[in-house]
Amino acid sequence: MFGVRGLVVIPAYQEFDSLPALFDRIGAAGVREEILVVDDGSTDGSAAWLLARGIPHVRHPFNLGYTAALETGMLRARAMGCDYVVFLDADGQHDPADLGKLAREIENGADVAIGSRYLDGYAGQSWSRRLGSVLFSAATSLSGVRVRDTTSGYKALSRRAIAAALEGAFGDYHAEFLLDMAGRGLRVREIPIQVRERKKGRSMYGLLSHFHYPAKTLLLILTRFLPGVRR
Repeated sequence: MFGVRGLVVIPAYQEFDSLPALFDRIGAAGVREEILVVDDGSTDGSAAWLLARGIPHVRHPFNLGYTAALETGMLRARAMGCDYVVFLDADGQHDPADLGKLAREIENGADVAIGSRYLDGYAGQSWSRRLGSVLFSAATSLSGVRVRDTTSGYKALSRRAIAAALEGAFGDYHAEFLLDMAGRGLRVREIPIQVRERKKGRSMYGLLSHFHYPAKTLLLILTRFLPGVRR
């Protein structure tokens, strides 16, 4: 769509080993959007690498967390007057070649477009994370919108969704966020993508989070979205 401006927000913490290959793939995919890396206080040389290559980035003075990194990116997108943002993980699991599909969903009227691993039958996760995804998917049906891959970090948000996201207070931008967006009447769509297993670096979700995160998220969903419960 002519005149539409998008920003790809890449939250990155200690991803020095993954960034070069990711930007090689971004270049090969011919990504048209502007790029912004949000370096969330990395101490592994990421900042120097980004600076040396002239890659647009914002650096947090210390680690503020994934949600804060996405919020920094959305604030920059709003200041730039962008029509949409796409969140792309820095660890190499997301294929930049799929980015155009997410952007087209926004251009065609979606407010939130989610890149889903499960629409094509992905089975690469542990049983605990897969179970959590099933539970969160069922929870999103409370809004009348069923999302299969609620924990996907590969998302595109319209200008309306950016404004709504920055108004809210979310533990992350997964299940509770999707429920909130649907509850506001925003249009949520899901499209199939392919993912790779992480080759380098370490996931922000450790062993304990496989149990703590699902319990915390389901509790938030129940207390915020069950009928009769005030937010």
